[in-house]
Amino acid sequence: MDPIELFGQLMDALLDWMMGGGLVESFLKTMFIAVVLLAMLMGLIYFVIWVWIKLFYHPVREGVVVNRYHEPPRWWVQLIPMTFMVGKVPIMYFIPIWHYDDEDFILEIEGLNDKGELKRQYVYVPRTVWNNIEIGQYYKVSSDVELEDQYDTRDATDEEQAELGVQDEEPKE
Repeated sequence: MDPIELFGQLMDALLDWMMGGGLVESFLKTMFIAVVLLAMLMGLIYFVIWVWIKLFYHPVREGVVVNRYHEPPRWWVQLIPMTFMVGKVPIMYFIPIWHYDDEDFILEIEGLNDKGELKRQYVYVPRTVWNNIEIGQYYKVSSDVELEDQYDTRDATDEEQAELGVQDEEPKE
């Protein structure tokens, strides 16, 4: 069966269903249409966000490591205000919600983005990668999903450092 013909039959059946029925059926149809329109609106919002990211977000895919950061694990509390009424008096109280932020290992890399602009970017990496990379090394973020192949590291060449404007700093004594 032709997909266009099948779609036409589906639309005819949907219109027949929408034209008949009583009060309960009418309410259910209205709710169904509202949910479908809401889903379409959310899809449109996600599409607009995707287009915005594609147009204006140009990440750095490779470059020289200029800094390394370690964020230790921590707990923090968020207080959510809640109110209820006792007669005409509003009563406010706070519900504590505890959050745990685990340990993070961050590399700051400097390199050229997709548009050829020199940018710095923070990259979250596993502990093993963070332990094996030193400042001044070349770092390339791979799109592979396997952890063994995800990170390609080597020492940055003098030409790459000169191209990116990163100088080798001699240790001060």
